[in-house]
Amino acid sequence: SGLSIGFIGHPGYVFDELENTYVTQQKLTFTSGDHQIKTGLQVKSSDFELFGGGNPNGSYLVQLDQGQLDQLAQAGVGSDLQPADLPADVQVLSYGIELRPNSFQKRQNILSVFLEDQWTVGPRFNLNIGLRYDYDDLSKGGGKQGDFNNLAPRLSANYALSDRSSIRAGYGIYYDKILYAVYSDALQFNSNSSDYKKQIQALIDQGVLPADTDIEAVTNEGNLVASADNVTYLQGPGPEELQDQRAGIFSNELRILNPDGYQNPYSHQIMLGFQHKASENTIFYLDLMHNRSYNLFRLRNLNAPAPYPIDPDQVVVRTPEEADLSRPIPIGSDAMGNFATIDGDLLRGVARNVVMTESAGRSNYYALNFTLQKERGADDYALRLMYTLSYLENNTE
Repeated sequence: SGLSIGFIGHPGYVFDELENTYVTQQKLTFTSGDHQIKTGLQVKSSDFELFGGGNPNGSYLVQLDQGQLDQLAQAGVGSDLQPADLPADVQVLSYGIELRPNSFQKRQNILSVFLEDQWTVGPRFNLNIGLRYDYDDLSKGGGKQGDFNNLAPRLSANYALSDRSSIRAGYGIYYDKILYAVYSDALQFNSNSSDYKKQIQALIDQGVLPADTDIEAVTNEGNLVASADNVTYLQGPGPEELQDQRAGIFSNELRILNPDGYQNPYSHQIMLGFQHKASENTIFYLDLMHNRSYNLFRLRNLNAPAPYPIDPDQVVVRTPEEADLSRPIPIGSDAMGNFATIDGDLLRGVARNVVMTESAGRSNYYALNFTLQKERGADDYALRLMYTLSYLENNTE
């Protein structure tokens, strides 16, 4: 009991990312009559070191008595209160520390190949025809192979209506890379305890996960939080002393790598535009665009509570305990904490929510862009006016 004074010391989280990217590319250009052919190959390799998590130095919940509060007040300590300012004999109510406060490393390799034909069909008409292929090795995820079918055709055209006006149109498929955070989060917020693996197997048995899921490939020795009792302030045990707790730590949320791997997000992009040069220094554009995107990333809770219908005329909300018991792997509790019962075994090293990133999101984007641009020229001013009217819908978070 008591009033909360505040949080001091470590902010409670760490996010420190180092990325080294190496790019090798070769481009070739050939000209034949009205055709200019361009082709190229690029290999992009990124090495990530992501240090993330909560508080790797340990977190203490302490309670000061009135005498200790008076001492702090007499010392003139205010908003600059530091952990070292608290008395060494302050009462520690709870202590927790991360078991694996280190970086999660993974290299991402992307191979790209393209072929493009810039065709001058006539004095007023140009065509640009292209084909691109990308492969991202992070798409393998926790599966057996990556996403190899990322073939992207592209077509654009430009027709001059006059010396001052032209219309243009284009269509193309564009692929995006796998976000590294999708992979690193699945490694960091994970567990390879026998209890958690049994929970994953139970989800497989229920058909929530594919029957051919490789449990070893989708789990990892993640960064769990252990606790200790009867701890002296600032003298709590380090992670190496509490590793034996790993197997039995219950988590509100853990993740897994997707056993089917990840599909690279892609979009169909369509554009129709008009351009007019009003004067030597003034030009305006009007562009209508539509993007239809697929395979967008979103989180899916594999152990979510069952849907609960509510009568708006008589609202009755179920309790958290009732919701926990409705999950595919029901979560119970006793005096020792939370647990799951699987095949008659009481397991504590499981998770209330088992979360996986899936590439099943969709979005539609529509936009009308207007741009008016005036160069300064001989005048005293320049102008650039832009206005966009857009509409977006998606089913991702």
